[in-house]
Amino acid sequence: MSHPTLGEPVRYLADGGAPEREADHSLAGFRLARRLGADGWEVTGHRSADDVVVLARNPTVGWRRRSRSAIPAADSEAPPLADLLAIDADQAPLVSIAVADRETLDAVILAAAGAGATGRMWIRCGDLEVLAAAAADLGPTRPMLIHEAPLAAMAKGPERHASQLRAVGVDGQAMAFGQWTGGLTALFHRFDRLCVGRSATHVRMIKEFVEMGVDSASSLNPERLDEARGKLP
Repeated sequence: MSHPTLGEPVRYLADGGAPEREADHSLAGFRLARRLGADGWEVTGHRSADDVVVLARNPTVGWRRRSRSAIPAADSEAPPLADLLAIDADQAPLVSIAVADRETLDAVILAAAGAGATGRMWIRCGDLEVLAAAAADLGPTRPMLIHEAPLAAMAKGPERHASQLRAVGVDGQAMAFGQWTGGLTALFHRFDRLCVGRSATHVRMIKEFVEMGVDSASSLNPERLDEARGKLP
């Protein structure tokens, strides 16, 4: 039995672009992912020394493991978020971006607003207090805010956690494959919270995600996202 989404069609997101074909978190990979059928991208953002959000999976760079926050954007190999937001902007692809702190979250919001992309931005963070404070400060005209944490982090259980997300104005929950079930998506949807499914490696996993009722499913392999979509009713 398939479970419904919260209302919109499932979004198929390319994690890092197309990292098995192009460099991870590269503009070439982001463009290729769109050509392969992805509805948007799942990325990680870091704030540079000059307060520009750059896109890279790791917070450090090079063998000396320099923090990206210590490097100006112009000296970084990582592309800026603004360049990603310009890709297929007229088609409004979704961007789901992970951040580590409030400063980066605020920088993402500024970049999204400058590109007219606030409505197609989801911001993921593992710190619920950061998200709750942002929800209170920013009001309704902001990107969707998504808490990213496994089931084990929900000390009082998923139902109370979903209730807490609604109470503090956080829009959804992100978890990797193996955490979500159809029952859990139904529970979070009962509280009107988005269910964000991450790290689906194979076509069967993507299909399982969709049958569970997740609102977005991500994979490192965008061609498998499109293949799974083609096999679903």
